Amino acid sequence: MTAPHQAFGPGSAPGRDAVRRVTFAVRALVSQMQQYGDSVGHHIGLHRSDLTAMNLISQAAMRGERMGPSDVARQMSLSAAAVTALVDRLEKVGHLERTPDERDRRRVRLDVSEQATGVSRRMFRPLTEQMVKVLDPYSDEELELVLKVITEMTEAVQHADPGTADLSGTPYAERHAVRPGDGEPTLGPHETG
Repeated sequence: MTAPHQAFGPGSAPGRDAVRRVTFAVRALVSQMQQYGDSVGHHIGLHRSDLTAMNLISQAAMRGERMGPSDVARQMSLSAAAVTALVDRLEKVGHLERTPDERDRRRVRLDVSEQATGVSRRMFRPLTEQMVKVLDPYSDEELELVLKVITEMTEAVQHADPGTADLSGTPYAERHAVRPGDGEPTLGPHETG
């Protein structure tokens, strides 16, 4: 297995070794969570994008916010057509409900259905139970620190700008290079803007 500091490549994650190891551990956790979600989705006939959309809508509702299709499209970097197909598919199987927004009748509000919430609870219960077993031995003070770190890491991801990534020397950079006078990136043969 690759050591955590090697996974980033030379010079890509400057700082203390403990910081690199924590960052690697977070990436490993995210990967395992995605694999679990993919497996759950496979069992109930949903794709990762379906689960991601329902999760975004559910989290927004827990914060007291409303989401419409355009909000989902923006957060997931999907086209209007793609998000329409996704919402139609989820509504058809009873996982999402569309309702007119009370504040602006021109907008549609998306809500995760009670059916989907029940299925989600049952499918993610084994994961939740395992996490509770791991967290239970820690004191409230230790868990507050864990919560603080996870919250701050989540905010760091939200503030990270993928557009600032240095992709020079990669095949992606070649396909999307801006040619003098073009003003627009060049797309590969199977890519759409």
